[in-house]
Amino acid sequence: MLLNNRISTFYIPILTLVNSKFLFAHDTLSKTNFDFKNYVLLGTIELIILSCLLMLSLFLLILLNYKLRKTKDNLTIALKNLEESKQRFLDVTDAAEAVVWEIGRDSKFNYVSNKIEKILGYFPEELFEMSVYNILKEKENFQIEILKSIEEKEKLYKRKYKFTHKNNNEIWLQISGVPIYDEYNKFMGFRGVLNDITREYHRECKLNILARSDALTGLMNRRYFLEESRKYLESNILEEKDFSYAMVDIDYFKNINDTYGHDAGDKVLRELAILMKEVSKGECLIGRLGGEEFAYAFPNTNIKNAKQLMIDLQNKINRHAFIVNGEKIFISVSVGISYLNETNKTLDELNKASDIALYKGKNNGRNRIEVQKK
Repeated sequence: MLLNNRISTFYIPILTLVNSKFLFAHDTLSKTNFDFKNYVLLGTIELIILSCLLMLSLFLLILLNYKLRKTKDNLTIALKNLEESKQRFLDVTDAAEAVVWEIGRDSKFNYVSNKIEKILGYFPEELFEMSVYNILKEKENFQIEILKSIEEKEKLYKRKYKFTHKNNNEIWLQISGVPIYDEYNKFMGFRGVLNDITREYHRECKLNILARSDALTGLMNRRYFLEESRKYLESNILEEKDFSYAMVDIDYFKNINDTYGHDAGDKVLRELAILMKEVSKGECLIGRLGGEEFAYAFPNTNIKNAKQLMIDLQNKINRHAFIVNGEKIFISVSVGISYLNETNKTLDELNKASDIALYKGKNNGRNRIEVQKK
């Protein structure tokens, strides 16, 4: 039907033209002595030419119709393939553990796969009306890394960010993504994948705490305490600030273990750690060096203030009743203090000086505070 319409479009004007020629010839012959044979000859040639044009037009129409049919078939196949690819993509995103996401230049979600509902509690349709910053806790860090990725045209890879679940719980997500640009190299948004790593994050935090904490008291363990103290000391030296250091040892602790047992001794150590933290008020580092020996590092603190804190600690301990096997017992501690000066410039030197002061206090009757200058 389409072909017939196209043929008619070309054919009717040609027939009209031929008919007008013969009408002209008839009028001319009736009015003049025009040479009929020559005119017929010219008309025949013209008719032949018009017939050839008509045949050529028909051929071109047939060819055009064939190409249109071919294009239509190719388009149908392409649309089918596109639909299959879309369904394949949806099947993969639904089956994958990761969530596929895309945000535009305005930071609003353009796309997010269905798994997001299990992770953040939102249906995809709800997020389409929201900016990623509406559910992101660490907005500043995310923005800095996004801007850096855009400027350097590099992908984000396994970055950890804290988000807010629909029920207001905190969720940790691991995000990877790449910036999107149009044909004019204009930034259009971001797309990538994300995974829920909340359990792994908390497990990692616990492992990190265990790795740097004393299992019995919860204070810093020896390795982590010395490592952090050294960092603060080096910083204070560069900034020309004060730094003090103290060692604390329980007097006659062996008698507690021998009299009441090691469980009782452990209980005393745990309670002592609590008292030490109450006195410090978070202004210093506290670590258990081993056994009944503890240490303080006082950044930005002169010897006078450090000594006053140790006096407060000693008074608090002397007044505190430790309940062991239903019995009240009292303990005392000896303290040795050193501070940053021309002689003590390294943590090893401060540790050695404090140890000397500590045992000076032990030898002078215990329950004492001694300061060692060098």
